[in-house]
Amino acid sequence: MSVTPTCPVRYDPLDEATLADPYPVLAPLRSALARAEELSDDVSAALEATA
Repeated sequence: MSVTPTCPVRYDPLDEATLADPYPVLAPLRSALARAEELSDDVSAALEATA
């Protein structure tokens, strides 16, 4: 009895898109994190200016 894969998409470790962004699902999370870091820097600068 042979087992056949149910997923037709084959993972290619050398695929350029995979190398550029191995987890595209996380893109919104990464952009939100970048925005949060920018806001954190802005808040830190504002607090230092008022101190």
